[in-house]
Amino acid sequence: MTTLAVLSFAGAYFSLIIAAAVLLRDRESFVHRVVAAGMLLFAAEEIFRGISSGAVLPEDVIYWQKRVIAASALLPGVWLAFSLSYARAGVRSFLSKWKWLLLLTFASIPFVVIFRKCLFVGSIVLRDAG
Repeated sequence: MTTLAVLSFAGAYFSLIIAAAVLLRDRESFVHRVVAAGMLLFAAEEIFRGISSGAVLPEDVIYWQKRVIAASALLPGVWLAFSLSYARAGVRSFLSKWKWLLLLTFASIPFVVIFRKCLFVGSIVLRDAG
């Protein structure tokens, strides 16, 4: 296992621990659920990256890198929702004022889904690491 894979899986492990700790503290809080969702997305991104670094075939690397990009496309919206709702009273009414910006941050998701075959184009070149 490469150093990159070990670091990716370690990052995913600690992200999952943080998500679990936040949810165990208070499941009812909107802010805690958003933080947990963000940490779960970080974990998914790093798991996909770790699997990608261990893939042998170039097609498998591209497959897992597309998953990394899909998970990354969700991150800005989740963390914007967190930053808008942290330490505020009346979170729902405040977020309703920002709903268009929140929707705009999630606008990259349809592009990732629709144009997923165009994310990586061209020939695959394998380089020797040494």
